[in-house]
Amino acid sequence: MSLVLLEGRLSEISFDYRPEGECDWSSCSREPELARVHEYKSEIVRQLGTRGRFRWRIADAGYDEKAASAVLFVKYLLDGET
Repeated sequence: MSLVLLEGRLSEISFDYRPEGECDWSSCSREPELARVHEYKSEIVRQLGTRGRFRWRIADAGYDEKAASAVLFVKYLLDGET
């Protein structure tokens, strides 16, 4: 999980989740992580009814190149952002 703070306010949360047995990074590759992105996007739609922009936040999933991992994220919109 990572948190991003801007001007003392929470701006973004990103995280992933996986079964305990899948936490071994020794066999990590891009293709399974991209498949996980699709699973995460489907889960967002299942729980929220849609993904993408909401009145006060953006909820979506993507691939984090630095972490070589699929991530879910919520970006909170600052005052005045649309």
